[in-house]
Parts: sequence; structure tokens; C-alpha cells
Amino acid sequence: MAKNDINENHVHVLPENQTFIPMRINDKQMILGMEVDSFGVLMIAMVIGNFTQTILFSLGVGAILVACNFYIKSNYPKGRLAHILWWRGIYVPKETLRFPDCFKRTFYR
Repeated sequence: MAKNDINENHVHVLPENQTFIPMRINDKQMILGMEVDSFGVLMIAMVIGNFTQTILFSLGVGAILVACNFYIKSNYPKGRLAHILWWRGIYVPKETLRFPDCFKRTFYR
């Protein structure tokens, strides 16, 4: 039996040890055509603008932040900012396997 055999009813049949996972599980969460984090930034900008009575200016700043976030997410991998800050010694979390002490430059002898 091949990985994706199709029987006479045109239904995918997988081997017993595999499960079919639809692609929509991995889709991005969207609200009004925007990703959730972009929508959240715009909503926070709108609330701050409402309190300070500068809603158009705040929405403009929020739109610029969303555009910067989109550019960074599309061009750089996740965790790049944390890695740069760790490498420069600005962000020093507890020493773990993923983040060794950034001030210790010799790991093996």
C-alpha cells in the first residue's frame, strides 16, 4: 500500500500507523484579514488614541508598527532579536542548554 492510496470511492486510505491531518490546523489565526498579533497592535493603538484623543495619529503609529512587524516576521527567523540581545550581553536569562552564559567564551577544552 502506498502512502496515499485512493480506493474506488476516491477517498484517501492511509496505512494503519498514520493519521491524516488537515492543512487548516497549521493556518495562521486571522481576525478581519489580519494576523492576531497585528490586529492586537492596532486595537491597543486605537484604545490609547481614544484615551489621549489622538485616534488618527495613534492608528497611524499602530499601522507603522504593524508594517515593521510584518517586515521583521517575513525576513528574519523567530528568536533572532533574543539571540542578538543575548550575544551582546544585554539579555542574560538563566543559563540553560539553549542559552549558555554569554560571557563565557570557552565552552570546551
